[in-house]
Amino acid sequence: MTLISYIDISLYIKYCQDMFIQHEVISNKKLNDKFNLIRLSVKKRSFNFRPGQFITLKVTDSVFRCYSISSSPDILPFWQMFVDITPGGPGTSYIKQLTKGDTIETSLPTGEFVYKKDGSKNIILAGTGCGIAPLLPILQASLKDNRINKILLLWGLRFKKDIVLESYLKQITKKYAKFHYEIILSRPEEKWAGNTGHIQKYIVKNTKILLPMETSVYLSGNGEF
Repeated sequence: MTLISYIDISLYIKYCQDMFIQHEVISNKKLNDKFNLIRLSVKKRSFNFRPGQFITLKVTDSVFRCYSISSSPDILPFWQMFVDITPGGPGTSYIKQLTKGDTIETSLPTGEFVYKKDGSKNIILAGTGCGIAPLLPILQASLKDNRINKILLLWGLRFKKDIVLESYLKQITKKYAKFHYEIILSRPEEKWAGNTGHIQKYIVKNTKILLPMETSVYLSGNGEF
């Protein structure tokens, strides 16, 4: 067993604190009862990231939570988080009360779930709930990649009232002929005329249509998904 002295722990905590970066809250927009979109600005230090990476948010001195970056590196020093605020834990409670002008602290971006130029001609981005967050910057990167012929975004939600960002997705559809998106509801109301059930079958179906050997699939969601 290794014994760590009090002074060692203090130095370690100071080291961790020094690794965190401050950001200013530009806006904290409640999109509906489920999702918030938080726009931030890096205050001083460098904050580069690859599409798909995440940060660790300092909630308190002893509580930390991980959130994906939902914006493209192209808009830095501004960046965004798309967060499900319904769990009610320390992280979401902290995020819900953030207002314009507040300062938050995060780690540097990290993670290997990133956009990769692997020679694929087609891309399927499939996410459930706020799992769409890291897929949005990956989408932006793939739209600019001239080697990609088709991009399909599959987004699984429970209810029709959970749907947000659709105007944004429609704008991309009009601008890029190679992009298409589908929303799948697992608990739809009777008037819903779109896709229903679980997202997995739509992933398999479209992978076969686009040809598996030419298609990369990015999956993001909860553990069950």
